[in-house]
Amino acid sequence: GFFIPELYGFEISTLYSQALMLVPTLLTAVCLRMNWREIFPLRRIHLGQTVLALLMTAAAFPAGNLLNVLSSMLTGNTVEQMSGEIVRSPMWEMVLLIGLIGPFCEELVFRGYLFQNLKRGNRAVSAAVLSGLLFGLFHLNFNQFVYAAGMGILFALAADGSLWVPVLMHQAFNTAEVWMLYLPGRNARNAGEAAARAGAGAASLERFSVSLPEMARSVLWAAVGLWMFSLLLKQMRKISRISAEEGREADRPKETEAAEDNMQRKEPEEKEKRLRFSGLGMAGIVIAAAYMIFAELFLY
Repeated sequence: GFFIPELYGFEISTLYSQALMLVPTLLTAVCLRMNWREIFPLRRIHLGQTVLALLMTAAAFPAGNLLNVLSSMLTGNTVEQMSGEIVRSPMWEMVLLIGLIGPFCEELVFRGYLFQNLKRGNRAVSAAVLSGLLFGLFHLNFNQFVYAAGMGILFALAADGSLWVPVLMHQAFNTAEVWMLYLPGRNARNAGEAAARAGAGAASLERFSVSLPEMARSVLWAAVGLWMFSLLLKQMRKISRISAEEGREADRPKETEAAEDNMQRKEPEEKEKRLRFSGLGMAGIVIAAAYMIFAELFLY
């Protein structure tokens, strides 16, 4: 998102970027009088769902890494460029900001507000793809766009029952990435690269070079991981359906009252809300895509 560590520092810039995304989303939901339980379905999950979410993250990780490598071969690795700034701060601080707070805010917006609204008039898979693409565009650079869009689609597919599932997956993914940046050998290399860039006064990104056997192994691991992800996703959805049925039995009086309130709403008003959302969404897509293209051509 809007990320300028050179002006505000890494921590302030990260929090500002998240607030700039989350606050307008919450205000929009309030102004349109949306049902917060529907667009932010933070339903309680069981221990089995938590374990499955972590296993699904591990299964999806090779695919995310493959997309990162492929995009880095074209434009360079943006996370590597920022790694020098990241490792200057204590690890616990970066885990808190990048591993926990950031994913929670982003999931509220992309797998919460956007995905849940897109599902109303579209198939779940189509809504997952579109919300994933929007999530990729949010990062405003081609490298992160590619693998964030791919992971965003997988997060959305896992958001069938409770929003806590993609939240945990996103947090686990980001925390693992932060942890890898702080590995002893990686840490020293990041510091050296950051110093070299500062001394040269340049911010260009180094493109990755991967041998054919290494690429073949990455593709194989990604394929196996996605197959395992699909199996785990089926099991997750079974558990989510059972939990949802139990929840509906407990909340049946509340759901009846909510259904009556929804029936009283006028259909033209609902269409107007969707149309307004679509117009703003398309404007945001155009602006984000234009900035990303400009940055890749003239800034990096």
